Amino acid sequence: MQTYGMDYLNRHNGVIVDAAGGKGELAWELINLSGVEECVVVDPRELNLSLVQTKWKKGLFEPKRTGPVFSKWYPACEDGCKTRQSKSPRHIRCFLDGESCLEFMNASSEEDVHRADEWYQAQLLKAKEISWTSKGLTQHEDGTSYDEEEVTNNDETVTSSSDTIETATSEISSAQEARLVLKKCHLIIGLHCDQAAGEIVDFASAQKIPWAVVPCCTYAEMFTGRKLSDGTRVTSYDHLVQWLQEGDPRAKVATLDMEGKNKVVYTLP
Repeated sequence: MQTYGMDYLNRHNGVIVDAAGGKGELAWELINLSGVEECVVVDPRELNLSLVQTKWKKGLFEPKRTGPVFSKWYPACEDGCKTRQSKSPRHIRCFLDGESCLEFMNASSEEDVHRADEWYQAQLLKAKEISWTSKGLTQHEDGTSYDEEEVTNNDETVTSSSDTIETATSEISSAQEARLVLKKCHLIIGLHCDQAAGEIVDFASAQKIPWAVVPCCTYAEMFTGRKLSDGTRVTSYDHLVQWLQEGDPRAKVATLDMEGKNKVVYTLP
């Protein structure tokens, strides 16, 4: 809201894409608290908005509860808003593979469109077949897989929850609709987006749109080809922030006022 302004966030006929959006909470907040008209999550996991929707129904986002400090960031909330239904973000349930997504989005001939649509349906099936744990995808950061016992018997294993609220209807199953969403994207963001950080920049650069990434894990063993301009391999968090910045001459870096990994690398329109 500070950096791009609400006019740009609500650009006519535009869509913000939240890549690797996890449970979908960031997109939900942008829509329901900030007043962004359209923010679509791209992530292979099922959305789980139970926590934020419960807070909404308890009125915890209303101005009388948040006070002047937070309410200025929640312009879409008014006293009594808990009585109306919050809106779930739409959801493209697949991995953000920058190159493949661009091919899918830009397919034009009948043959290419047919092939691209088959790819999209295959991605939806792939996403639903993957197992997840509380640590994310069933892989360690070094690229090795969790063993079967760790995935299936760990008390923290995350499975599809029966108390997930209003998520099923938000998934975009139509390849044509997904293609239109990606074409309308005018800003792509990623908050602790794991392996998708580089893909976000590649996608945005190809589309000539701005991007904002708050990186976290480095995945140095998975992305062995990442190197800084001086030839140093990207093996640390600081390296990753620098690598993202070097990927686009327009990129800036700022520090967010929050705990944890809080560097945001971004470009402007």
